[in-house]
Amino acid sequence: MMNLCKILIGIFLLHISMTLCAKTVKASSFGFDPADATECLQKAINSGAKTVIVDNTGKEWIIRPVFLVSDQEIVFEKDVTIRAKKGEFKGVEDSLFTASAKKNIILRGNGNVRLIMNKVDYQDRKQYTPAEWRNCLNFLNCENVTIRNLNLIGSGGDGIYLGNDRRNKELSYCKNFLIQNVHVTDQHRQGISVISAENLLIRNCSFNNTSGTLPGAGIDFEPNSSRERLVNCVVEKCVFNGNQGSGVEFFLDKLTADTIPVSVTVKECSMTGNKNANINYMAGKSKNVRGVINFSDCKLVSQGNLNIMLQSVDFAINFRNMSIDNNKNPLEAISISSKSITMGNITFDRVEISDRKNNTAIGTALLNGKIPQKISVSGNITLNGKAFDVAACIKDYENIAATLQDGTKEADVKNFAIPKKTISRKISRVWIRSPFKFIRYCRQNSPLEINAATQVIGRNKKKITIKLYDPDGELLVSRELAPGESLTLNNKAAKTGFYTVECNPLGSPATITSQKSGQAVIYSGALNFLRPSGNIYFEVPAGTENFSIMVAGDPGEYLTASLVNPAGKTVMSKKNFCTPTAFKATRKKHDAAEVWSIRFSNAKEDVSIMPVSGVNAAFATDPQLLLRMK
Repeated sequence: MMNLCKILIGIFLLHISMTLCAKTVKASSFGFDPADATECLQKAINSGAKTVIVDNTGKEWIIRPVFLVSDQEIVFEKDVTIRAKKGEFKGVEDSLFTASAKKNIILRGNGNVRLIMNKVDYQDRKQYTPAEWRNCLNFLNCENVTIRNLNLIGSGGDGIYLGNDRRNKELSYCKNFLIQNVHVTDQHRQGISVISAENLLIRNCSFNNTSGTLPGAGIDFEPNSSRERLVNCVVEKCVFNGNQGSGVEFFLDKLTADTIPVSVTVKECSMTGNKNANINYMAGKSKNVRGVINFSDCKLVSQGNLNIMLQSVDFAINFRNMSIDNNKNPLEAISISSKSITMGNITFDRVEISDRKNNTAIGTALLNGKIPQKISVSGNITLNGKAFDVAACIKDYENIAATLQDGTKEADVKNFAIPKKTISRKISRVWIRSPFKFIRYCRQNSPLEINAATQVIGRNKKKITIKLYDPDGELLVSRELAPGESLTLNNKAAKTGFYTVECNPLGSPATITSQKSGQAVIYSGALNFLRPSGNIYFEVPAGTENFSIMVAGDPGEYLTASLVNPAGKTVMSKKNFCTPTAFKATRKKHDAAEVWSIRFSNAKEDVSIMPVSGVNAAFATDPQLLLRMK
């Protein structure tokens, strides 16, 4: 009996030894459990085998987070489904498969292989802590990786994440990656995030229907620091459709002049109906980022969205042999904007645009109250079969920029006339996102009756400060408001005069209102509203014959606006635009001051106004409540 036990033990040890040394193993041989196959699959991966075959057992592989190792190929047999186990992945960074500081990895499917997570569950705050990093495939500082023939579905973050684990000092990026024939659908944040990569080829892939949280892109190139890189990255013959954000997005705000020059090529790709824009480039903190991005032989189709949005371009972006269907876009096919005085270097070569709405090919948009004074854009564009004059278009926009004041002078309270009497009216609220002051004239011992409120937008949790000053400039009240909170300032006026409420919304829209007359919103620069609707009233001073006020939407955020005279007649109107537009009028009788208005409708989101000439920079939502000048 003892000898038999020794023999059995010997056979068992030999089996273990042979398994550990095997070049190829079947994952199910490690004890497949249809209720939870995590341990089985992880043992197979940790076995030291060069090839792990995830075999088709006739049932799905239900797993918790699994971790990859170096020097291994994992082959998923035909029709295998890997599914994230329900009720698991509670950690905010729990991913289906993770590799950190690993190399020489192949993930390969043999047909109809699906990796599925439970996106809807992760979006339920009652079940899960909100997060953006529950990825299907999570690679950090990895080298020599191939991913082929997989379908990635429904993660709580990205389909694929290529990033940098800063604890790894040897390699701060992902290097030598091939991603081919991978179809990424219905992710929570992005189809794929490229945070830091060198020698990346993405070929014959699709990234569709991302929705859940920002940015919501098909692919997002977004380094987290200036030490990271985007070098020799190529996206070829890929499809980007119906994503909540952009199809292909670049957010390079963290890069500096010290960053290794960017080199990215996107070619022979198709992009349709990506809600924010088919192509979206954003940067801005550094003017000296180096590199080049090339788009070539791509087809873009709008389904009401922007086609190309370029914001604060720092270096060369080239578009070659592009076909752009802009027929369903209310705005121009190409939108450019910048917070800087200059912008460029953008080149178009054989770009064909079709547009039945008679838009121009290129439009500029206001960004943080500014448009660039000089724009470096060149090349050749065909619009509806005819040559489009790029140089003339850019010159027109530079002329518009030259007419806009770099900063409107704030109205001086001393120049307001004292209202003869106080009246009360119901008012409509307008939400403001830029710094402003609210002025209210109040007589001694009367209640101020001023209300302040803030609105929740996205994930912004910054508190804003509301400060109330008396007519002599003495601070009476300083209160913080979190997004979604409100405040009533009902102090009795100790003095007669103009009381001032200061507010800097910090991105959370704020409104300050009173139902009493003798009020105005004043500001410097552009005044930025969130989805304004109805009329904003302003005064045209006596003696002013010609006046002009600029109205603009943020990039891709169109609106309809009209200039309305004191009799309620529309003098000028423009539909569905975001390009800075001067609303002008000539008054035949200009010996007396008048109250005119801009009427807003159909505003998608952010709208700015800025007096250009002949207009007092003081506004109200009711003409009878507006403070007038002396």
